[in-house]
Amino acid sequence: MAKYRKKPVIIEAWKWPENEVPEAKISMIDSDFNWICKECGHLAHEHGNCPTLEGYHIVCPGDMIIKGIRGDFYPCKPDIFEMTYEKVESGGKEDELDEKSVIAKFATTAAEGCIYCGHLEQQIAESNKIIETQQQEIEKLKATLADWKYNAKCDADHIASLTTDKDELVKVLKQARELLQSAWEDDGSTTVGKQILDTINAIDALLGGEKDV
Repeated sequence: MAKYRKKPVIIEAWKWPENEVPEAKISMIDSDFNWICKECGHLAHEHGNCPTLEGYHIVCPGDMIIKGIRGDFYPCKPDIFEMTYEKVESGGKEDELDEKSVIAKFATTAAEGCIYCGHLEQQIAESNKIIETQQQEIEKLKATLADWKYNAKCDADHIASLTTDKDELVKVLKQARELLQSAWEDDGSTTVGKQILDTINAIDALLGGEKDV
């Protein structure tokens, strides 16, 4: 297997947004939400969108905008940029770097990238746990709501049943009163007649007030 070494390449870079980079076509993020970036702590509308060969990348204030060897532009975090690149002296000559320093810089950059990926995976795992917990709470609320609906239906059915029973009772009492009224008119002077009259008055009280016969 052949071995290769990455070629030292001089790149052009600008610090955003302190330096305008028209060629990069960076547009400001238009957001109505005042979310705060976890990377830099700035508000959403202070960030930009940078078109790259891999799609749009969000640019934080202070990021470095690098012009690639194919004329493309992409953002780079300032700490990664500082560990990866060195400023070229005026005149266009590169600083001489021995093999060990190149390897060391590459290894450092790779390590930083692994650490960042690890942090990103951890954040994703924590977000998934939060989402799972919220879903469980939603399911509990759904179950509680279903119980409330069932209990409310049972209460409504019970009230309807009581109303029906009351109407039936009133109907029976009225029929009984008519029969007692007829019996009292036939024999109202006797002791039995007085008992019938008392019963009629009691029925009238139940139906909404006493009524003299």
